[in-house]
Amino acid sequence: MSAHPPMDRTLYLSSTPLHSFFALGLMNGAWQGHAQTLVLVDQHDGARDYIGEALQARSCDALRLHRLAAIDSPASGQRVLRAVTELSRATQPMTIAVGNDCRLEFYAAIRGCPAARRVYIDDGLYSYLPHRHAKAGWRESISNWRRSLKYGLPLERPSLVGGSRAVQQAYVLLPQQVHVGLTRKPVRAMQPAWFAHATTREICIAAAALAGFDAARCGAIQWLLLLPHPQFLVHGSPWAARLAALAAAHTARGEVVAIKP
Repeated sequence: MSAHPPMDRTLYLSSTPLHSFFALGLMNGAWQGHAQTLVLVDQHDGARDYIGEALQARSCDALRLHRLAAIDSPASGQRVLRAVTELSRATQPMTIAVGNDCRLEFYAAIRGCPAARRVYIDDGLYSYLPHRHAKAGWRESISNWRRSLKYGLPLERPSLVGGSRAVQQAYVLLPQQVHVGLTRKPVRAMQPAWFAHATTREICIAAAALAGFDAARCGAIQWLLLLPHPQFLVHGSPWAARLAALAAAHTARGEVVAIKP
């Protein structure tokens, strides 16, 4: 009898709850059945990652979760980066998935397993910002060189998130609208079915409960109004007036409207 093939292993580096949410979709979608390791990188201002917490509370042999300390100095940075490298070396992932390839921890993970495929997962708005927001190439190179000297590790800090040389491919919501730093790489679309998967829904319901929200209340929602960036809603903005009128029209008919900033 032939031996079973080795299980695929994926290491996720999440620095925001959004990254954890997209990682959850990939765990139950494109990379379902992999041995999963989710690493919660320093998430600023003490914000809780309810998706990460819900995953941690769920007993599952195929998932391991780690929390990293904050990098607040070169000394603490060296300790954290060594820990990431050791974890990656011990795990030997076939894929390293990252939501922000500016993070030092991403390059430490690559150091631990250089052969791993490196995949960017959607960071939201910054996957799509136009090229005019990018730094000049020479400024980016100098910044990378200085950071590499500081931490003793080959690093990049791309001005377009996902645009580093280290990233080889990407999973995003809108492949046709990504910025130029991603257009030259294989970019795949995340699929709605991954987020409708029973396990994904179970974790999201548990995460909502941790945040003090009863997800069953969403069943009454008939319209979901997604607001644009606040800069489009300043006083006197025609967008603000149109959106307010839209919400008022539906509520006047007795319909339940949810508004997401």
